[in-house]
Amino acid sequence: MFKHLLKISITAWGLGLFSVFSLNGQARVSVQPRPKAVLLEEYTGWGCGNCPDGAARASWLKTLRGDNFQVIAIHAGYYAEPGSRGLDLRTDYSDSLLLQAGEYGYPQGTIDRVLFDGKAMMAMGRGDWTQAVKARSVDTATVNLWVGATVDVETRTLTVNVEGYYYRAAELSENRLNVALVQNHINGPQNSAPAGYRHEHVLRDLLTGQWGELLMATTAGSTFTRTYTYTIPADYRGVKVDLRNLEIIAFVCEDTKTVLQVTACHPAVLGMDEPAGAVLALSAVENRSVTQVFEAAVENTGNDTIRRLGYEAVVNDKAGQYETEVCIPPYEKRTVNLSVAAYEPLDRNRVEIRLTQVNGQATKSNAEAVEFSGPVDCVAPLSVDLCTDLRPDEVYWYVADAAGNRILEYGPYAGSEAVSAKETLDLEPGLYMLYMADKWWDGWQEKPKGYYKVKDATGLLLGQNYDVQNKGGSMALRGQSSMTAGVEMQALAVDGLSLYPNPAVETATIGGTAMETGVWTWRLSDMQGRVLLQGNL
Repeated sequence: MFKHLLKISITAWGLGLFSVFSLNGQARVSVQPRPKAVLLEEYTGWGCGNCPDGAARASWLKTLRGDNFQVIAIHAGYYAEPGSRGLDLRTDYSDSLLLQAGEYGYPQGTIDRVLFDGKAMMAMGRGDWTQAVKARSVDTATVNLWVGATVDVETRTLTVNVEGYYYRAAELSENRLNVALVQNHINGPQNSAPAGYRHEHVLRDLLTGQWGELLMATTAGSTFTRTYTYTIPADYRGVKVDLRNLEIIAFVCEDTKTVLQVTACHPAVLGMDEPAGAVLALSAVENRSVTQVFEAAVENTGNDTIRRLGYEAVVNDKAGQYETEVCIPPYEKRTVNLSVAAYEPLDRNRVEIRLTQVNGQATKSNAEAVEFSGPVDCVAPLSVDLCTDLRPDEVYWYVADAAGNRILEYGPYAGSEAVSAKETLDLEPGLYMLYMADKWWDGWQEKPKGYYKVKDATGLLLGQNYDVQNKGGSMALRGQSSMTAGVEMQALAVDGLSLYPNPAVETATIGGTAMETGVWTWRLSDMQGRVLLQGNL
């Protein structure tokens, strides 16, 4: 079904730099320390009612970690049996992989094929995935990997090149290279999911067999290169293969367990003439927003890399034309930020964005819209009172202007216990976004839970949250001058005048001793200059 061709590697020293070369030129694998990427092998099946949530959590971790997190969805066991629905996404390897992982209860997964302390088996429920990924992400990788691939449309020949470099020696000498072929965007039934559900990261085949290919040299500085060729069938167990939606995931294990490093690529499709096109999906915007930057997922539907996008944005019925530089490879999806011009936020706002150009060529695209409420009026200075959960190193917060520029930043905090903090924000008049965030996107949930409260100078509660989840929360503020700024004094003489407390919060006393020839006059106005009270002293 497959074959591989060994390439002789040469190591060269020169000018104090260590480089790795293969016979066909300089190697593409890094020889510098690289972050440890993590592999989730998700065990699932179309008949599992909770598995869409498992897939969503895997997608969420992928969005958070990017190339430092890879997913293989293994359809195995009872819930993957095709039954009357006819969808069979199993492989010849599924049962053996499930046997090694253990059956915990679907949706389940293994993180780097590691048996964590306190666990009876490798497999764990979706609620434990994030903590396990954190634990495996703290170190540099033992072995660095690079993978590249092409697939020929006419012959359906897949060619995969893998390069590896051992940054340090492996603890176990018996290491194995695994190369998995997975397919994305498979339409099919899924229990508890609406029609049109798409199965992602589905294992189709293992080019290196059940447990991978043995690597002979695993000491520090060792290198390897491999080339695999494979003919892709028209379908697997009746499920059609779309060559545009394939992915290669390469990883090295200690024997059949403990993934030392993982990487991935999408094969370049040769012989397919599809110009770059794009599909836009705007992310939701939290209520209370003044942002000028809107996050969107853009999917490239063509065989050319998208490097420039043109778009029209209609903000509260006012249209504008914009362009932005991006890099979205063929048939891949990326998250991009689409900026708009400054606008005056209303109590209720609507933003509609439509793509107009891809790489300078006109395109017709769907329009996506988001709606959100406007800012909270507040009087400076603001007070922020917060307490982290038991992971203060993940808690941070910041103030940004409407264009997304960070003005003030706080955290992450040190230690392994909950940290309490109080800050005063003396903001100038203007529009701001206050973000309370968690860098691992799992909220301030490690008990006791964290919380925050935000008040302005009048004591007005602007926002609070005792159950911070996922990325965190945000609020939009329209900052006004401090209360004393609205008090205008006019007098024949100024010596001896006093205002207390200063700055005023709820009440204030104006007093002083006027000169024999002087009369104090005072006027209290609001932020728009309207006179509220006036009198003489």
